[in-house]
Amino acid sequence: MEGIDVSHDQGEVNWSQVVGSGIQFVYHKATDGITWRDPMFDKNLQSLSALKVDIGAYHFFEAEDDPQKQAQNFLNTIKGKPLTLAPMVDVETTKNQTSGQIKQRLKTWLEVVQKATGCTPIIYSYKDFWQDNIDPQFNYYPFWLADYSATMDAPEGVENLIIWQYSETGQVPGIRGNVDRDRLLSGESGMTALRCTHEGQKDD
Repeated sequence: MEGIDVSHDQGEVNWSQVVGSGIQFVYHKATDGITWRDPMFDKNLQSLSALKVDIGAYHFFEAEDDPQKQAQNFLNTIKGKPLTLAPMVDVETTKNQTSGQIKQRLKTWLEVVQKATGCTPIIYSYKDFWQDNIDPQFNYYPFWLADYSATMDAPEGVENLIIWQYSETGQVPGIRGNVDRDRLLSGESGMTALRCTHEGQKDD
């Protein structure tokens, strides 16, 4: 199953064309760090909700920032949104933090978000970062690998690899310029596992 992940960097998108081209899932950046919110998130989710496509949201993890405050920024931003897929956290920079600090803060973010949403979050990263700063203690969580080699080169020890981001220069009708292309590795059964109702984040 083919998908994309996007942010405000993609600008104005014709979502009908995107979905019509065969894209079956879209992850949209929601937040970064403690306070930043993607200015296109609300508008794009509203457009996507009218189409037959699965929708997820992700947070860019800042290794030096308070993980509980980062989680709250994300949760506040996604509350009440028409999401059908588990949250994802993009963790790929150290910001001069130790591996131990990154692991502890990432663990906190994951636990806070899982408790609030009822969904098991996905970890997104690349091979070297996973091996140096994440490692098998996080195998409970699904892993989304960024790897642009011709044949997927997964980190040693990863057990729950579910999505492969295989290109950062993808071309999709309805999007001007490059976009990240993603492949769900286990097909419809994997999509079923990723779907989540976000019960804890419904509007009151």
